[in-house]
Amino acid sequence: MSKTETKVMTIEDYIVIDDYNGPKRIECGRTDNYSMFTDCFGNRDKNLKRAFQIADDMKKHGNFSSVSCVRDGKKLKVWDGQHVLEAAKKAGKPINYDVYDKVPEDILILKNKHTKQWTLNNFHKHGLARRFESSLKVEEFMQKSNRVLGSRIELTATLRLLGDRYSNQIYKNNCFKISENNKADLILNYLKDFSKYIEFSTSSKFVTSLYLIVKTGLYDHETMKKQLKKASRKLHNQLRMQDVTLGIQECYNYGMHKKVDFMLACGFKNVR
Repeated sequence: MSKTETKVMTIEDYIVIDDYNGPKRIECGRTDNYSMFTDCFGNRDKNLKRAFQIADDMKKHGNFSSVSCVRDGKKLKVWDGQHVLEAAKKAGKPINYDVYDKVPEDILILKNKHTKQWTLNNFHKHGLARRFESSLKVEEFMQKSNRVLGSRIELTATLRLLGDRYSNQIYKNNCFKISENNKADLILNYLKDFSKYIEFSTSSKFVTSLYLIVKTGLYDHETMKKQLKKASRKLHNQLRMQDVTLGIQECYNYGMHKKVDFMLACGFKNVR
């Protein structure tokens, strides 16, 4: 085309082809037919206190929120907004809803993995409901710890033992893998001996502190078993992990000429 020529625009030039293949909102509406909604499989347990608080606001100001759904036969499956739905029922207000043509299979994980509304235990329950292999193995170990110790090792510590690193966000992302080199069963056996002297052997900070100490390669459990008989009072369930680690170190070193510095080996400094 020369500099003096002018291009004549046709209708085809203005048509934009929508080649987006992701989820699309295809419908929105408002209804007081609560029975047309159903929960998305694997959703977390409802916090009824929160729903009732939302309901109180709805009674005063109306329903200014919506729920997000996909169609499942004649039902609308709610994948976001279950508390809004519960609140509208309580307040007797209509439901505003948006319907999408499809959502990813892991929509609940994708929607909630970066929020505080879903706790780590919510993700664990979701994984169990959907029979995720990693969640089933984590649950199996926690049940085993209950049989051995009389109570379950907390979830954060269990993930640390099995994953061989801090793994909370990885678990929420559904990317958790059990390490082939994990020492979970070994440490569980160690904890069995501790449980004879203390009531907090399954607490997350105590389990994690022992895990870090064992990882240093400086720990000998036969030595600790002897020390527990005379110095278990040195162990304590503190708020800070370094304080818990210090207690284990003091128990281990009690009356010993050759002291082991677990604190330094674990990277803790300036405690107390």
